[in-house]
Amino acid sequence: NRSTNLDLACQAINGTILYPGDVFSYNDTLGERTPEKGYLPAGSYMGDEIVDTYGGGICQVSSTLYYCTLYADLEIVERHYHTYNSDYLPLGMDATVNWGTLDFCFRNNTNYPIRIDASYVDGDVCISLVGTDEKDYYVAMDYVLLEVLEPEDITQTMKADNPKGYTDGQTIQYPMYGYIVETYKYKYDKQTNELISCTYEDYSAYEKRDKIVCEIEKPT
Repeated sequence: NRSTNLDLACQAINGTILYPGDVFSYNDTLGERTPEKGYLPAGSYMGDEIVDTYGGGICQVSSTLYYCTLYADLEIVERHYHTYNSDYLPLGMDATVNWGTLDFCFRNNTNYPIRIDASYVDGDVCISLVGTDEKDYYVAMDYVLLEVLEPEDITQTMKADNPKGYTDGQTIQYPMYGYIVETYKYKYDKQTNELISCTYEDYSAYEKRDKIVCEIEKPT
């Protein structure tokens, strides 16, 4: 299901042309993710829970696009980080979206049109931004890790006949580390490779998720 959603999202943005000054909106381009459009239920973050929603997983496409815009040094208009860290991109370089609330937007701040090429191939989201590069520098991205949030082990007591059939010692929720990071953009001279500038890009605070283990209530 997730693969289907990623493929549909790539098809939706593939071939988009942005003229100088145009703003790209991920939500406007894809529209609402509905079963009528072929989107299927797949895991996505809803607050601090992972639930199945139509179009689940398409944040991998918006995140990959955001990653490209950082290296192309385009103007970011709107970007939001995930609740939890995503393992397909470096920390602080993801972009989550949600229909009607959270969007990813960027502006073509170059002097020429830009075309978005996007495809889903063998489990990978592949995106290229095709345009005219007038810059005399290239970009490198990095992050500074400010804090690591370590998950705790929590026991949840349940009855032997609990509705989901959890057994004693079974892991109900797997742990995830939380991270607080700042991302920075480095510009280097194309001819000399000398550092021109280092600028603050954004802040991301990913929550930790505790490990929860089932403990079956002992009879008294």
